[in-house]
Amino acid sequence: MSTENYIKEVIDDKIYYMSPGISIHAWVITRLADEFRYYFRLKKKNCHAFAEGLEVYLNGKDDNHFVVPDISIICDKSKFDKRGYRGIPELIIEVLSSSTAKKDREDKLLLYEKAGVKEYWIADTKNKSIEQRYLANGKYKLENIVTLMDEIEYDKLTEEEKENYTTKIKPLIFEDLEIDLNEIFNL
Repeated sequence: MSTENYIKEVIDDKIYYMSPGISIHAWVITRLADEFRYYFRLKKKNCHAFAEGLEVYLNGKDDNHFVVPDISIICDKSKFDKRGYRGIPELIIEVLSSSTAKKDREDKLLLYEKAGVKEYWIADTKNKSIEQRYLANGKYKLENIVTLMDEIEYDKLTEEEKENYTTKIKPLIFEDLEIDLNEIFNL
């Protein structure tokens, strides 16, 4: 297998080669990153959203272990070098694909938790949902699962569930940012 067009990651001494995502994967990444970029410009925050391709060395000095998250939210520009970012992003988002779902939900979740990534989102294009986790006392807690329902699913909810239903997700580290899943998953 030729690996020249694949994205490489090294996690716990295991090498992973990932093919570039399908178009829905790219759409979701682009739209989520754009929401953060717009917010950072609007609020004049010194943070940036990096989408695919940025090597992140969570253990800054270790060249042999790195990940390439779908989206990395980084507010400390001082940790960049020519190879990538040598530090801990504030928030990481992974967009599931059939080939990476298990790794994103298990290996990367534990890796990001151990490294101290404050917030970790898993976006699921099939279910049009985002799972939001935050770090509390060194462990990830599930804060929220926001799902974009179609009318048929929505109509099955009780009145109380309808009142509590939202299509919006708010990062805990940027409390005044609100992202509507209608803008992310509706193509």
